[in-house]
Amino acid sequence: MAPCIYFEPTTYQQYVDGYGEYRKLGINVLYGPNWESHVVDICANMSEGWCNDAKNSRGKEPQPLKSREWYTQVTVSDRFQQYDPNFGSVKSVMPLI
Repeated sequence: MAPCIYFEPTTYQQYVDGYGEYRKLGINVLYGPNWESHVVDICANMSEGWCNDAKNSRGKEPQPLKSREWYTQVTVSDRFQQYDPNFGSVKSVMPLI
């Protein structure tokens, strides 16, 4: 039986437009020591919604982008599957965990 995780409802397009874009911008740690410069990059390259979210996230506990990507992949796929580094290019089904 898979562990219980909860993540806010999201779509594949939200994944691509959000965490996929973070990856393209070279952001590997959310809310980390470089977050202020990342906020500038996010606001210059992403939608207003993602910009506002980044601005409102100052002071949060740092976390690896990969963990947020994986939680979102599990949510979008509706299955407890392995992390897929190419999920932003091709919505794929990975082996179950």
